[in-house]
Amino acid sequence: MMTKSSGQSDDENTKSKISDAAKVAARDFWVERNRFRALELIEKTISDHGNHEKCFSHHELQGDIFYYQAINTDDTDLKCVYLFASVDAYSMATLLYPYAMSSFPGYARSMIKLGDQLRIKKYYCKMHILDNHVHTSEPKFSARPKYVDEILADMICCGDWKPVDTEKAANLIKDRTKSRKELVYVNGWCSDWPVTNDKDRENILKQFSEVLKSSCAKENRTLSCALWDWLVDYTEENLDLPGVPGIYLDKCSFFKNPQCICFLDLKHLKHILKYFRQLTTDVRASLVSKVVNQFWENSQVKERIDLEGLTTYNLLLDKRLLYEEEIESDNIGTVEHYKSTGIYEDVMPKGDKIVSWIFDCPEIGQDFVSQMAKGVHNHELWLAALRIVRCVVRKMERYYDKRHRMVTYEKMLNEAKTICDREDSRKNENQRSTYESVLRMKCEELVGKQDDDTKCFLTVVRDVFQRKSSPSFEVLEDKEECISKRSTTVPNDDVKKSLSTLKKSLKEKFPLIDSKILRNKSTYKKLIDVFPKLSAVEYRLVVLPFVKKFLQDKLKKMMKTNSSSVAAGDSAERERKKRHLSNEGLNFGGMILADEEKL
Repeated sequence: MMTKSSGQSDDENTKSKISDAAKVAARDFWVERNRFRALELIEKTISDHGNHEKCFSHHELQGDIFYYQAINTDDTDLKCVYLFASVDAYSMATLLYPYAMSSFPGYARSMIKLGDQLRIKKYYCKMHILDNHVHTSEPKFSARPKYVDEILADMICCGDWKPVDTEKAANLIKDRTKSRKELVYVNGWCSDWPVTNDKDRENILKQFSEVLKSSCAKENRTLSCALWDWLVDYTEENLDLPGVPGIYLDKCSFFKNPQCICFLDLKHLKHILKYFRQLTTDVRASLVSKVVNQFWENSQVKERIDLEGLTTYNLLLDKRLLYEEEIESDNIGTVEHYKSTGIYEDVMPKGDKIVSWIFDCPEIGQDFVSQMAKGVHNHELWLAALRIVRCVVRKMERYYDKRHRMVTYEKMLNEAKTICDREDSRKNENQRSTYESVLRMKCEELVGKQDDDTKCFLTVVRDVFQRKSSPSFEVLEDKEECISKRSTTVPNDDVKKSLSTLKKSLKEKFPLIDSKILRNKSTYKKLIDVFPKLSAVEYRLVVLPFVKKFLQDKLKKMMKTNSSSVAAGDSAERERKKRHLSNEGLNFGGMILADEEKL
């Protein structure tokens, strides 16, 4: 059994290990300028000790390293990737240890630089708020936002989205009603509707259709059912077709087809476009993908040796001849070697290209091998991308948590409405109580409970009594606030109005949160897709310099041997000529002596 003193001792040892690792990593980066070793040690420490408070210094140092990398690179996209990673690292440091004062200026500095790079001054200003409360566990509820189905997505994508002349359309409907003819829709669109030459409406519809179509693509499915339902409801509420019976619109499934949006006037089209533009796409996914793809392309081996075809003769590296005629193989499958010199008579010497290729190789030493390993694995970019993925995952958990609280708030709002409706249903008016009193009585019954539903119900009652226009999702610290700290009464009409206002406001928030969840999920998937490329190694990039070095040595040795043979041959030839001359001299001298004897 672990005693309290032993537990404290283990915690002290953990703190000491984390602090020592932070000092070593800081020395590696600031003194020895070895950021690779520093990042490896930081990542290992964070992985081992998770969200320990003392790890804030490691996150802070990682933020410094990524910021340093951003400042020292000329690539704009890569600079933004490092700045995103730096922002998240500083944010995590302040989350673990709110008194980490040096992290705040680092966070602000990276945010300002990021805004400058993206040419916007107010970018992700709420990022710190969204990431302030990080939940590492998966959502505990099963409700998930749903995409629109493929049938509706095809309808949205195939339309031309032209503005409809509503006045002529109303007359057309009246004529069709009299003649009892229905409008025929093909894949959500009807060609009978009269188109107007309204350039302003046409321009807004074009922009809006591009937003819709981009969210229906298979690689970016982010249009939620809740958002589409809100759009259809908004269109139905604001459509101006005077004198048109609703039963006819229902009969031809008017509001089930995307073309109904083309009937809206300019004011309402601008509103829905503005509403949808709240759902901005996360630029981090495209930036990371762009940088990783560029890194991947640069890491590929682009060198190649092309054979010029079968019409010429080319000697392969293993001394086999690529010949235009079929060459027989021996029993073991090896192509026969031709030793006859006659077969090379028509070969054009082109060996200078491959010789140049072989000698185009840097000197291989310890520095070269170390630099190549860093370039191949690229730990900095890998860790920066991983940082951004972690931030996206935390944001997704944050969105899910908010949606869960919204679902609970809606449930408690309906319960409060049910309590009020129960009073209205009493047959004896003398037995009816005010809405305020029955809600307070219900709160008094729940004060002692600690479950989430109870806390949310108390918050709902407080919002109703305070006539708030938008729901509050924070938990009440003082549970007596909605019961005793009120000196004024709330009339029934005000309670009803407040309940209706809160419900309407909450209904408008669901499409937004669902779409944010789906967009964040799409971003997460795109970021995950880059890691295979970051993790893969182009083995030819590693092997090629050593192959060239091997061929260099072989070629130099062959040249040296050939030079020695030539030199030996020249020496032998000179010696032979010398002997030949000596022999001729002796013969010449003998002939002279013979002539003298004759005389």
